[in-house]
Amino acid sequence: MAGTTTTRRSARATHTRLSVVRTVIPESPVRIEYHLSDKGRDLERAVRALNDWADHWLAADPSKT
Repeated sequence: MAGTTTTRRSARATHTRLSVVRTVIPESPVRIEYHLSDKGRDLERAVRALNDWADHWLAADPSKT
């Protein structure tokens, strides 16, 4: 399991590279919300296409490989 520092670094890198927007809500306790920016949402099409490819080629039927 990743440590807290590693997890924080990974989260920061993710929202920097993939355009995940981090919003701090000043409540007690502090709440943090994440959502995709336009750039991140645009990536969804590519991720879905990759998922479709994997479903087709990595299915249980070994004759497809």
